[in-house]
Amino acid sequence: MSLFPAWCGLLSRSDARMSKSLGNVVNPFDAAKSYSADGLRYFLLKQGVPHGDSNFSNEKAIHVINSDLVNNVGNLLSRATVKKLNPSQEYPKFSEAKDILEAAVPFLSGLKNIEASTEELYDELLFYKAIEGIMAVVKGGNGFFQLTQPWKLEPGPEVTRLSAVLYITYEAIRVASILLQPVIPTLADQALTRLVQY
Repeated sequence: MSLFPAWCGLLSRSDARMSKSLGNVVNPFDAAKSYSADGLRYFLLKQGVPHGDSNFSNEKAIHVINSDLVNNVGNLLSRATVKKLNPSQEYPKFSEAKDILEAAVPFLSGLKNIEASTEELYDELLFYKAIEGIMAVVKGGNGFFQLTQPWKLEPGPEVTRLSAVLYITYEAIRVASILLQPVIPTLADQALTRLVQY
């Protein structure tokens, strides 16, 4: 009896299954150089579905990596950790700013449940579903950050509201990074290192 469930998905390229005889096989070492090892892992695990084929193309890989890791995760991390918003460069303390917490309610409900659902999906080897859930949380964090517009809050008179926004945002990045460690270990560790420097 197999230790792992059947995983029948194969990679195709230009809608044709990769084959040495067809000469359409992607060299994984070249791909890792192009997208980074983490980028390649992310793309393959997000696109790979059990009992079905996945199509591989350079354009698709670049689009997925840029859309999710650069524009979604990286963008939120860089925007939230700039010195202008956090002059002391410390991990923000939780502050009870009522309007900020109310704005965060829809987003926080997803954040609250993501750990358990991700663990369950990883156990079932449904990496693509786990990644979708994590990215939805990060997207919610970006939406919350944009909605609250912390760059308009003054560190002095509105420090409580600013601290609340930053704390919630940092927590979202922290949780997402921890959950993404099996998928993108190097990039996730870099994000966590950047957060704990504060």
